[in-house]
Amino acid sequence: MSKKLFIILSVFFILTTSLYPFDGKRKGFVIGCGLGFAPLTKWSGDSPRANENKAGFAANIMIGYARNEHSMFVYESNVVIFNSDHFQDRYIAQGFNGFSWYYFLNPDGESFFFTFGFGLSVFQVESCNPNNPEYGFLFGGGYELSRHSQVGGYFCFGKTVSEHIDYNQLHFAILVTTVAF
Repeated sequence: MSKKLFIILSVFFILTTSLYPFDGKRKGFVIGCGLGFAPLTKWSGDSPRANENKAGFAANIMIGYARNEHSMFVYESNVVIFNSDHFQDRYIAQGFNGFSWYYFLNPDGESFFFTFGFGLSVFQVESCNPNNPEYGFLFGGGYELSRHSQVGGYFCFGKTVSEHIDYNQLHFAILVTTVAF
């Protein structure tokens, strides 16, 4: 009995370690998340009084695939949350959801990177129906501090529509992100 258990556990261990998706090289499956600060968050509507500039809390999540040590393609959500004066102290979440391409200048660790993304813009006021998403873009760059951590600046802008009113959003966020690969 103990011999069979040993063989089963050995096979299980070998299979699970060989199937582990993270090998420490920026190639293959990648997943990451980050937190930071958005010193500039702005939205505006069709009306001259429907606009606001605030600072807020920023976060991002990414999941995707690195083709090689330089190119990484991910689905990314880059969002800012702040307390709105215009909407009577309700929280607003606005940002970008879409596909991003990251390019790293060096193959592994301590490298500058650039990113570009396209997708949808999101705008949600607390306790209200979300706006219908329209186009969204993300531009950014930063520095990979170590093999799995990076700091970057991200500029996101886009448009949403609610009840025939167009809303334009933009934000600049500084994020520290951990990426597993």
